[in-house]
Amino acid sequence: MRSFLNVPLDPASSNAYDAILASGADCLILEAPDNIEIALSCCTDMKRHKASQPIYLRLKANASDEMEDALAHIAASNLDGLLLDHCESGRDVTAMDVRMSAAEAIAGRKIGSLGIIAQVTDTATALFGLGSYKDASPRLKALTWDADLTAKAIGATVVRTRNGSFIPPCQTARDLCLIGAAAAGIQAIDTACPDHTDLEAFGREAMEAKRDGFQGKWATCEKQVTLIQQIF
Repeated sequence: MRSFLNVPLDPASSNAYDAILASGADCLILEAPDNIEIALSCCTDMKRHKASQPIYLRLKANASDEMEDALAHIAASNLDGLLLDHCESGRDVTAMDVRMSAAEAIAGRKIGSLGIIAQVTDTATALFGLGSYKDASPRLKALTWDADLTAKAIGATVVRTRNGSFIPPCQTARDLCLIGAAAAGIQAIDTACPDHTDLEAFGREAMEAKRDGFQGKWATCEKQVTLIQQIF
């Protein structure tokens, strides 16, 4: 998988689904609302529109009391996996693997059929756990990072310098995500570039990511997806 596109959960019409599915993104990520059933309904609608790419749902790794109920609904749905944000070590992935296996068994779904993508630099603690993802779970497909959440976690006032490069702590987080993924033998996916109007700058950033060893990148619009597919 090379391109990852966030999907609005309640598009105004079926035409919105058509545009999303026609984007060519390798993976679609649904943002979890307060009511998880809304996200699962969106997934069902997109599958009905003949979505061929995997559809993942974003959830926090630090499970709440309602997590078992959520996983029961997820295992019974046609979702393809979870993007776990705020992962602090491979232990979070392993713990979620156990919960997912139980939910799959109860739902009569093949054990291990739900994949995991871990977002691994969202807290300061997480940066010290990036060597722990090897063998955390056979479900684990990739590590990724979020520059905005990394900056927020360390108290930084900006994410990038005036010339557009990442501030040093964010650059360190980027490098550690890449190295952690290599150590685990899985894909590394680069963070999003929020300015979807400057495609030239986005293209440069994507080429740098590929040069450094990333195998894919987040997109915030269909035009960015096209560039990612061309570059990676």
